[in-house]
Amino acid sequence: MNKAVWFCGVANVVEVGDKKIYSIMHKNRNSEVKATYKVVHDIWEESFDGSCNHFVRNGILCRHTFKVMLNYDVQSIPEKYILPRWRRELVLIALLSARAKYGEMDVEKQVMINQAVSMFDLITGRVCNDKNSLAKFVDQLGQLGDEISIDVPILTSTEQKRNDI
Repeated sequence: MNKAVWFCGVANVVEVGDKKIYSIMHKNRNSEVKATYKVVHDIWEESFDGSCNHFVRNGILCRHTFKVMLNYDVQSIPEKYILPRWRRELVLIALLSARAKYGEMDVEKQVMINQAVSMFDLITGRVCNDKNSLAKFVDQLGQLGDEISIDVPILTSTEQKRNDI
């Protein structure tokens, strides 16, 4: 964003229907023009398309697009330009290793947890397109969870730490 303010300038704006085509000068530290890029702003769709293809290649908006957003007084970046890989929920909990989810443990426990997660994923993949099978699977998981809750009580974090020590 900083580079958009200091190293980019709007050279020209052409309106074509609902679109504005910006010519953005890309300058170096000496204020010399290095290149000129086009950014097409579709007002109706609230989209921005830069000729440098930075967003297509890297998934991040370029400084030229930010310059257009600043010029057009866009208050927030449209959701479609914030890809899932840049959000907090980047790594699903199911994809984390057993150690990351459940803390330090011995290798045998870690292997069994990974096997359980793999089995769950395999079964979910099989039943995901059949609503009746999926409902039966969810019901059976609930029953299994209830049975396990009777045999294995849920410990508070303090109790768990005490047991681990």
